[in-house]
Amino acid sequence: TLCYSPPSEHISFVAFVSKFPLLVAHSSTRVFVWDLLTCTIRFCHSLSVRTLAVDPGRPRFTVAVVRHRTMGGEEEEEEGGENGSETALLGDALVQIDCTTARPTDVVHLNRNQ
Repeated sequence: TLCYSPPSEHISFVAFVSKFPLLVAHSSTRVFVWDLLTCTIRFCHSLSVRTLAVDPGRPRFTVAVVRHRTMGGEEEEEEGGENGSETALLGDALVQIDCTTARPTDVVHLNRNQ
């Protein structure tokens, strides 16, 4: 059994990582990778994920991250990560994450008309 907390947070997407015993999943506020051999969470990043795509040939995935806004319309910085990772993003972005290192390998900031 694979467990994830908090139980009130719903998992939006699940996919296998090609050629590795890993499972990638995301909720609205986190992206995480389970190790299927140990049934434990290998790593987790606190990100506001819109969608996720797994690379079919390599142990990596890309997430579309969205910015947060306060009640007054100001942008808040997304602070990141658990398990020793540090990711700070402001604004919408595509973030590529390597499953073997748990670190972002590429970040593309997106501009959009407000």
